[in-house]
Amino acid sequence: MSLKRTAMRMAIAFAAAKGYQAFRARGGMRGLRDELNRVGGSGGLLGGRDGGGLGAVLNALGSGASTPGGLGGILGGLAAMAGGSGALGGLGTTHTMEMAERGPQDDETARAMIRAIGQAVRADGEIDAAEREILHDLMGEMETEEERAALDAGLREPVDPEALARDVPIGHEAEVYAAALTAIDPDRQAETAFLSSFARALRLPEAEVAQLHAAAGKAR
Repeated sequence: MSLKRTAMRMAIAFAAAKGYQAFRARGGMRGLRDELNRVGGSGGLLGGRDGGGLGAVLNALGSGASTPGGLGGILGGLAAMAGGSGALGGLGTTHTMEMAERGPQDDETARAMIRAIGQAVRADGEIDAAEREILHDLMGEMETEEERAALDAGLREPVDPEALARDVPIGHEAEVYAAALTAIDPDRQAETAFLSSFARALRLPEAEVAQLHAAAGKAR
């Protein structure tokens, strides 16, 4: 595995868990791992919605962008993680899966995404049962010490969006913001405050933030 795949897996797992029953019915993290590792005929890292890959898992979770854990919102978040808001114009299942396969290309950006997800899911000061199970399973899935260290750092460091923003590689602000956004449903004040502070610290234009939220089907 790579830090890139770890970041994508984290975002997908937390987003999919919002449709918790469907997520568990497809085997939870074990099922997600199997789908991610099924390459070749299933279409690479994520696979297609009709090819038995993770696209099929996401499709089973719901099709609307506004559905918690639904395909539309997850695809929008993945597209933004892969290429920022500029990647959203051609949003579609196959196109988005291909983009997710390509990016992020550098470990520095992927590590920032992992940290952003780790802080976002802890922004409200609570780790619920579904999130706790995902974190436990994710740690067990890590294949290298680098991956385990990156995940552990993302879960242990203080929730500090301003400090995190300073470590985001220039030019990748939207992708890293999208990682945090994809992993949570900002339906609590603490989560909304975290995202607002993170966006300001990243100096993301208001219009771009709105576009990212719309693509991911997430409230502001």
